[in-house]
Amino acid sequence: MKKNILFLAPFDTKGRYKGGIASFASGITNDEQFKETEIYFDPLSTCQIERDSFSGGRISLKNIKNFFALRKQLSKRLKNGDYTSIYINTSRGFALIKDLLLIKRKIRKKYETIFHIHFADGNEVFKKNKLLRKYTFYLFKKNASKIIVLSYKLKEFLVKNGLNGDKIFVLANYYD
Repeated sequence: MKKNILFLAPFDTKGRYKGGIASFASGITNDEQFKETEIYFDPLSTCQIERDSFSGGRISLKNIKNFFALRKQLSKRLKNGDYTSIYINTSRGFALIKDLLLIKRKIRKKYETIFHIHFADGNEVFKKNKLLRKYTFYLFKKNASKIIVLSYKLKEFLVKNGLNGDKIFVLANYYD
């Protein structure tokens, strides 16, 4: 069964720091083994506009503009593509919340949505503010078909906070 996956990651960082998520995504899309399977990753860069190299997890006007530009591109690609899944590489804090908010109701009803969190410690991933933390878990329950994490420690943290452990998978960083 062929799987067409819309793969969201910072492929073209547009001035942002090119870190682990970008390296992971490039490795997957350039790996010959995947090209020999019936799994096809169609890249969509999460960096749509030029921004500062690092925001430190803070909200900025450029990040808000980037969110709306990305949401527009996501809608356009979903309208024109034949996808089975949406695979979103995400990190922590407001960036995680932003990625969870990309998924509208009509998207989650039609596609399998996979979130890959590229941090291993729950206290680093989720905002300390109880209300924001609760809201983030609500968004996961509502918008994520599956969650990929880097550690069993993070999986345990997510389960303790009410997420379904059967939907959470541990995958060490991809390395070519």
